[in-house]
Amino acid sequence: LIIALETDAAVSAPNAISPDGDGVNDAFTVFTAEPDAVIEYLEVFDRWGERLFVAEDIPANDESYGWTGRAKDRDVNAGVFVFVARVRFPRGERSDLTGDVTVVR
Repeated sequence: LIIALETDAAVSAPNAISPDGDGVNDAFTVFTAEPDAVIEYLEVFDRWGERLFVAEDIPANDESYGWTGRAKDRDVNAGVFVFVARVRFPRGERSDLTGDVTVVR
């Protein structure tokens, strides 16, 4: 599985996850080179616009806070999902990132 990153300035996100419990690409989150950046919000939606996941004020670069490909206590089917995120940097700057992530099962 090859994972590409969608990049917007100082933030990036993988375009695919494989939440199979092997410890590799099991969760979706936003990454940045700034170690103290905070994700103000990260939301994931299905193709009908239903919000499947929301997290607020979580550390960037830490998959343990990210979306694990689950909604309503069930694994989602393989497919493409849309995300929106806003990252706040230590000096107060903010960066928005939108895109899609593919869940591979």
